[in-house]
Formats: sequence, structure tokens, C-alpha cells
Amino acid sequence: MTTATEVRRTPTPWSVDDSRPMIYVMGTDGETIASFDRRSVEEANAAFIVRAVNAHEKLLIALQHLKMLVGGLKQEIKIPKDGAAIIVASDVIQRCEEAILNVGL
Repeated sequence: MTTATEVRRTPTPWSVDDSRPMIYVMGTDGETIASFDRRSVEEANAAFIVRAVNAHEKLLIALQHLKMLVGGLKQEIKIPKDGAAIIVASDVIQRCEEAILNVGL
């Protein structure tokens, strides 16, 4: 039996293969991650999934850097301690880090 810490997700970047009768979300190794019927909403969903997955790591890093930068400049630029942007960034970072830990990425 495989534990959560042993399971790894398919490496990025992912891509959309729409050259066949169905639409496929594909991993870099050619592995099929998901398949969709050929309908406009399904095509849009496949494209969104790929865009979100491929951007996830860079967005998390950007938020972490933003949090450090803003945290260090609060007094200098008079950002309220409870500023909404930093709260949202902190929440997103925490949720992403928890999700990574939960699936053993």
C-alpha cells in the first residue's frame, strides 16, 4: 500500500492534447492525467487546469517573496498591519503548503 508521503504528482509542465476525438491533459512523460469530452466548456476546463497547474509553483514563490518584502517594508510605506493583500497572500501560501504536505509533493 502506498502512503501519502510516497505519492508524487505528475511533474509539470502539463499540456492539452486536443488532436484526438477527446481532449486530454497530458504530463511531460506522455501520461494521460485527465480526459474530457469535446465540448467548449470541457475544452475551457482542460486549458484552465493546465494553466493553473503550470503556474502554481511560480505563484506560490511570488507570494512568498511578496510577503517577505511587504512584511519588511510595513513601517516605511505605512501599510496597515492588517492589510488585506498580505492576509490573502499569507492564507494562499498556507493553503498551498498544507496541500503539498498532505499529498507528499
